[in-house]
Amino acid sequence: MTISSLIHTTSFHFDPTGTWLGIVLLIVVFVGLLFFLAPDKSRLSPARRLTLIALRTGAFLVLVFCMSKPSMVSIRQLQQPATVLVLADSSESMNVADSPNSKTRWEYLRETLKAAME
Repeated sequence: MTISSLIHTTSFHFDPTGTWLGIVLLIVVFVGLLFFLAPDKSRLSPARRLTLIALRTGAFLVLVFCMSKPSMVSIRQLQQPATVLVLADSSESMNVADSPNSKTRWEYLRETLKAAME
């Protein structure tokens, strides 16, 4: 097997649940909820508040990614040389001279195969 005989292609596809507009609207709603329903500043330190926002955002991004239904398609094609088998008989019909230039079928077959192998 040579390197040139192997063809490998990979592609990524997204087929979202609903529409892309729906996913964009969901993101807008989430960002709005982050601002309006933010954790109470008086009970949390700034570090904990940022951690909570980061965790919520991470969970939301995982949800959006899953809703987009990602898929990876990998196609591997191996091109191999073709083999052609020719079956010829030596019956009386091969001695009929109905080929071009009044050659017998047997002579015409031999010349054709010889030319094809060159």
